[in-house]
Amino acid sequence: MKLLAPCLLVAVLVVFSVGMPANAQPNAGFVYGLGSDSCGTWNTDRHDFTTHLAQFSWVEGFVTGVTLVTPTVKSRDTDADGMEQWMDQYCQQHPLTRLIGASEALLDALKVQ
Repeated sequence: MKLLAPCLLVAVLVVFSVGMPANAQPNAGFVYGLGSDSCGTWNTDRHDFTTHLAQFSWVEGFVTGVTLVTPTVKSRDTDADGMEQWMDQYCQQHPLTRLIGASEALLDALKVQ
């Protein structure tokens, strides 16, 4: 029973980890996993804990990865709650944007000018 939640999360991540072309995104390429979901999906799944956790984990991983490989870009210090609220607002205003695009916009918002 104790393994049910972690196994379920892994199963959800595997099922949703399908790569899709990032059509109409600023840095067109191939996007793996939940980054290909739309902000509309983010909005719809906001109250589904497991799915939203997987989506937000993808966003956190993307933002962390970009900031680690581009150390010359200075970012504001924030926490997960701040990033999640920013994504909620962005996705409400841009439901057709994919999570990769929203995550790139989040990175732009975090940049120190």
